[in-house]
Amino acid sequence: MMLNNILVPLDDSANSEEVLPFVMQLALPNPQIKITLLTVTGLDSPRDSASTFKLRSFAELLTSKGIESDFFITESMNVANRINDWADTNSYDMIAMSTRGREGLSRAILGSVATEVLRLASLPVMVVAASRSSKHRLDSPKLIDLVVPLDGSRLSESSLPYVEVIAKSLNLGVRLMNVITPVGLSAQNPVDESSYFFGNKIVPDLYKEYENYLAQTADSLTEKGLNVLSQNVLIGNTASALIGCVKDPSESLFVMSTHGRNGIDRLLIGSVTDSVLRSYGGPVFVIPANATLASVHA
Repeated sequence: MMLNNILVPLDDSANSEEVLPFVMQLALPNPQIKITLLTVTGLDSPRDSASTFKLRSFAELLTSKGIESDFFITESMNVANRINDWADTNSYDMIAMSTRGREGLSRAILGSVATEVLRLASLPVMVVAASRSSKHRLDSPKLIDLVVPLDGSRLSESSLPYVEVIAKSLNLGVRLMNVITPVGLSAQNPVDESSYFFGNKIVPDLYKEYENYLAQTADSLTEKGLNVLSQNVLIGNTASALIGCVKDPSESLFVMSTHGRNGIDRLLIGSVTDSVLRSYGGPVFVIPANATLASVHA
């Protein structure tokens, strides 16, 4: 499994550009990576010279840093469909985009183009919640670790091949997380409103079981040459506990799985991925369950 061809959708907003620093960090250590910048305009919108100038400027910036790049402007009535079709038709390995563009959303990604791209995607999508934290300059963010939520399911573990590739490519440490949610924990909180969060009763045996599970997973990753920094079983609301373990969102990349084309109303465990996307200020690497893993290389 490779992440060499990256599609980056941009519009004419500064918010859409906030994904670029993270994409650049992925690309700089790997001379095989190629980045394509894509703007999708409406059928009644002309391909104005300002958009072309902007895309060409970013492409030239990437080229100046040794990153192969190109750019395209295309037209469609449905932006998300066009992005996914473009990615599938041209055999990209991942899509990288911000959650807020020209629409100026009131509830983070809900209702945005990014939501629809995630819902339809058959390949990984790295998402950055634009304007959730301080504006990222093109040279400011510096990822130092990957945060990997695991619940023991094959679905959550489908993220691990990607964790291996990203961690080795960028020389990042890995932090494994599991969250146990107490019975009676209110679902009405600012991070996640899902009815899932009435969880299983916390008992010592359950806590120990997850500790052992994370320890075994850590051993497996260590044998593959990864630097596992920690294995933590957290207590509380799943999404808020995960987000709370991150000190600086510009330094930690979440790597999480979803149910793919069935929609993002049920992600990972309940709506955890959706909640992290809506509330986290840094990048989230989202893997649809139907993303092809047949080409994974150790």
